[in-house]
Amino acid sequence: MNTDRITFREFEVLLLRLGFVHSKPRGDHRHYRHDASDTVILLPDYAPDDLVRPHHAIAIRRLLDEKGLLESVEYDRVVARASPTQVTA
Repeated sequence: MNTDRITFREFEVLLLRLGFVHSKPRGDHRHYRHDASDTVILLPDYAPDDLVRPHHAIAIRRLLDEKGLLESVEYDRVVARASPTQVTA
């Protein structure tokens, strides 16, 4: 699995391009909905330049693949292209 990191701004662009719609519920989270696949993603309110935490990226990578929205291999390619830094394992 790809261990590259991605900023929240780039991550949000990816979700929006996949057809997710953003709505801000009460509180300090971001809510993304993809009606066609009945998929909901709830994330903390990251600043645009914050790096997405690995456990969030891994969970969403898996969810997108399971829902047929983006295969894991393609997700890894997108993240690698957007990655501001590499994390060594």
